[in-house]
Order: sequence, then structure tokens, then C-alpha cells
Amino acid sequence: MKKFTIIDILQGPKAKFYSVLLEGKRQSEFEEFLTNFRDNPEFSEIIQNIVIKIDQMARVTGAREIFFKPEGPSMVFRINIGRDETYPLRLYCLRYNDQVVLLGGGGYKDLSTVRYQDKEELNNAVKLLRAVDKSLKEEEASFTDLDLVSGKQFELKGL
Repeated sequence: MKKFTIIDILQGPKAKFYSVLLEGKRQSEFEEFLTNFRDNPEFSEIIQNIVIKIDQMARVTGAREIFFKPEGPSMVFRINIGRDETYPLRLYCLRYNDQVVLLGGGGYKDLSTVRYQDKEELNNAVKLLRAVDKSLKEEEASFTDLDLVSGKQFELKGL
């Protein structure tokens, strides 16, 4: 069974951001997302806007619900930085409250793709976050402060 670790990404006075590091990988899901798109001229500005938005939430506003868009019937959200046709990159996350967000991966969703389930890269990112959420809940991890489980390894269930 695969394992994962919760790692710190950004700690601010208003919100804390974490990500998922899968066993055997060198980068978290969030870091891999950034690596895949930041050097592409088509997406570098969008990546910069995502990073700015995360920094603002951590330092100034908190991770208020208005900054996220739900994806399906689970706890998975995507960071909402603008209109879909202007911002085709999707970064998925688990938003537990205004102070705690677990960043996952994501990818490119063109206008011809109606649902994230229709694109393997996006569907896999959402499935992974659902499995992580299930695993954390079964371990009764604290969602009010993931610092309590940061660095701890969990078994990935339901993937």
C-alpha cells in the first residue's frame, strides 16, 4: 500500500498551507504542479498568480471559501483565481477551514474539456486528494491544525 506524508508549504498568520508527498517522490504534489508549468511561457503568469493568491491568503485574508470552487461532491476544491477561459490551469486542494489548506496537484483543462473527470491528469489529482482525505479521517487527524500531523507518514486508502 502506498504511503504519504503531509509537508509544510507556507505558514502565515491567517492560513497554513500544506501538501502531500507520496512515498518515493522527491517533490510534493504542489511542487510537482509548479515544476510542470512555471517554465512554460504560456502558463508562467498563471502560476505566478496562483502563488501570489496563496501567499495573500496565508498572510492577509485567510483561506476564505470565496477563493475556492468546489469540484464534485467531496471536500475537493480548486483555487479560484479567475474565469476558466483566462485561467486554464487547475490546482486542487482540500480546504478544511479558513486557516488550513492541503494543496494537491492539478493540470491543464482546456475549454473543450467539460468535466475534470474527462482528463486523466485532473481526475487523478482529485482522486488522490479524496484518498488522502479518507486516510486522514480514518486516522482521526486534526484538520484544524495539520502541524500536529506534519511529517507523519500515513497509508493511502481508497486509491
